[in-house]
Amino acid sequence: MHVKKTLAGLWGVLFTLVVVLPACGGDGESAAQFKATVKDRMSRTPMGGITVTAVDNSTGQPLAGFEEVSEPDGSITFEGLPGEKVGFLCHEVPGEHVDTYQFNISTTAQDEELWLVDLGTYQMAPALGGVTLDTSKGVVAGSIYWVNAQGEEEPIGCAQVVDEPATGAVRYFGGNELPVKPTADDPVNGRDSTHPNNGLFLIANMEPGPVTMKIVINGEEKGSVDVVTFGAENTLLISNIYADDALTANPTPADCQ
Repeated sequence: MHVKKTLAGLWGVLFTLVVVLPACGGDGESAAQFKATVKDRMSRTPMGGITVTAVDNSTGQPLAGFEEVSEPDGSITFEGLPGEKVGFLCHEVPGEHVDTYQFNISTTAQDEELWLVDLGTYQMAPALGGVTLDTSKGVVAGSIYWVNAQGEEEPIGCAQVVDEPATGAVRYFGGNELPVKPTADDPVNGRDSTHPNNGLFLIANMEPGPVTMKIVINGEEKGSVDVVTFGAENTLLISNIYADDALTANPTPADCQ
């Protein structure tokens, strides 16, 4: 079982997988149930009245008949989501939050947290990394993790994120959990790989469409994830990348700082 913990700092996100709690349908068959709470990413305050659409985990297209509005306490429930994994779109609050996608979520999770990223964070984060945001292209934020034997996620440091096809500007976060420029632009505070304390990354100005994001350490691939990016203004994708299950230890280099 993977216990998904908070994506700290500016792009905080929490993914939690828990046991399946079946509910019986009228025909006596088990109907999968999904439960979550919609929250503002920065304040972590539950948000009521937010429209949430379940989307295909591979294409990002809406799943017909699977759209709900969060209750005043932020809670939301879906019945009978198809497959094992699904994506969700938390629709923007104009002038306050942006459309926020999340993928690779268990269709039977019982305590998931779905996040809405505020407009200021969406606009500010690329700028901190020295990137001029093109709102017609995609933005992805996440963290790189290795899952230990206890099911706990450990950040992977000194790893690079390689997007294929390579279309975006990749930036990493410093120890203060804010995006920084590459070392070529900021030799003192810049980074060219993930920080060992958080594993955070950001890719801005990505061409819309399917993309594979890979974990690369010293030229070797250590894991990957397939996602879909969206070329639309005020739209963000949150996606972590996990090291291969075959790895028996955190691949962070011993001399990583």
